[in-house]
Amino acid sequence: MSSASLMHVWYVQARPCLRATIQKTEVRGPKTSPFVVYMLHVRTAFTVRGLARRYSDFVMLDGNLRAHFVNR
Repeated sequence: MSSASLMHVWYVQARPCLRATIQKTEVRGPKTSPFVVYMLHVRTAFTVRGLARRYSDFVMLDGNLRAHFVNR
């Protein structure tokens, strides 16, 4: 096995698995300006967390990730 393959195996085994799923959606806010909230379950090798996020949070995350990784 090459050293590059060994590094890949170590890297994959050293990082805990991350899994995020959308469990459901809810409509919140006043009737005049409702918004959708996504209820997520985020699971790692050691924890499970519930999160509620709006679509605008994902738009902001997408912009930040693209700005950080687009030139790498």
